[in-house]
Amino acid sequence: MFKKSLEQGRMPDEFKMATVVPIFKAGDKSEVSSYRPISVISVIAKIFETIIKNKILDFFTQRSLFSCNQYGFIPGRGIDLAIEKHVSSIVNASDNYKYTVAVYLDFQKAFDVLDINVLLNKFEQYGFGGLALLWLKSFCMGRKPIVKINNVISNPLELYFGTAQGGVLGPIMFLVYINDLLDLDIYSTVFAYADDTALVCSAYNKQTLQFKIRKDLDKVSQWLSTNRLLINSSKSKSIIFYDYHLTNEYLQKEFNLMCHKHQCIYDCTCSNIEVVDYVKYLGMYIDKRLKWDHHINFLSSKLRKVNYVLYHLKGFVGSDKLMNVYISWFESLMRFGIIHYGGAYNYCLNSVIMNQRHAIRTIYSLKRMDRMSYLFREKNILTFEQLHKYSIILYVAKFIYQFEFREINRITRSSQQIHLKVPFLTKESSRHQFCYLGPRIYNDFLKWCGDRIIFEKKPKVKMKALEYLKNMPVD
Repeated sequence: MFKKSLEQGRMPDEFKMATVVPIFKAGDKSEVSSYRPISVISVIAKIFETIIKNKILDFFTQRSLFSCNQYGFIPGRGIDLAIEKHVSSIVNASDNYKYTVAVYLDFQKAFDVLDINVLLNKFEQYGFGGLALLWLKSFCMGRKPIVKINNVISNPLELYFGTAQGGVLGPIMFLVYINDLLDLDIYSTVFAYADDTALVCSAYNKQTLQFKIRKDLDKVSQWLSTNRLLINSSKSKSIIFYDYHLTNEYLQKEFNLMCHKHQCIYDCTCSNIEVVDYVKYLGMYIDKRLKWDHHINFLSSKLRKVNYVLYHLKGFVGSDKLMNVYISWFESLMRFGIIHYGGAYNYCLNSVIMNQRHAIRTIYSLKRMDRMSYLFREKNILTFEQLHKYSIILYVAKFIYQFEFREINRITRSSQQIHLKVPFLTKESSRHQFCYLGPRIYNDFLKWCGDRIIFEKKPKVKMKALEYLKNMPVD
């Protein structure tokens, strides 16, 4: 059936049938914009879409067509790499005493307003033709979904724009649609995870930075106009990484950043992009000092809620079951982004560390003054510091070829080892970031276990890393 569909260049109408269910995101529940339309499609259609998705991914990756600045839904990349590259670019620029601005763009209904003709033209430009292009056209057109709300079902209505959210092919088609945006000839570096897009621009003086970022936003505006997409200016934010003593109101007026919705010549009414102290990007709160205190405060509030649940579960289940909750919920919350915020100053991290200790006390019925070091060792529980180093080791091992290796200048016994190059950073604050701590911690790990671990598979690296961390002192 799948083979026949491809040979005919046509997707069966039955596979296009979908039930759209609105899922609440955030904001006012009475506003339509507060809901995300998720399409529920058949399992067989999803299997077919998965086959096509893999074919498209193979085509683009083998020919290196995807932008290196796109980290979403592409094998070998991911959200961790996107955050690391984004933050490292800011750290390196700031450490070189450059003025830096980051603009975080919010696409307005990105997946729902894609122009199908523009999308098909892009596929054709990338080398799709014949039956493949006919099949993609058939897939995109003639969709008549129904909407279901509280068991009330609407009549089918044909769609002329957008891709189905909830399907398998939708995200890949969006990557193809915005691929050329990420490689525009602009001063800024663009980082994207699907539609979460950020521009980072740096310069040695304020006037040059203002000129560069405004020019870049003008070019982005032109691209958006050509490709019939819109930016939500009220949800787009910017952070300026310098002059911490200046107010955001002053910086807002000084930079006057905006992404025009149309070609403004006179009497521009487009909204300014707000300058803020911090922004949530890819699940992490990035602040203008890169101290990670806003992210840590947000994380601590979530950990306290888990501690509340552990406390009330304690009377019903044993410590083994509680540990399952701890590992699957509490520890997973700590792990996300720990390679970045885990290097923050101790006074910032105290709330997370105290929450972890409180969780272990609750699980094993310890009193407040009881020492916990023996329990962490006996139960093989990683302390926060150990979890930080463990996550860094696994991350570097996964993306080892994203890092520079140290040059060997002299033939000595010590220089025969393979080590990563640690960047030379002058600011104390920069040395608390992953781009500095990552190579250092991994080099210490290599000294302990030998550099052949670089060529080992992930399970072996995990085992060696845990063995290495057992030798660390526990407070």
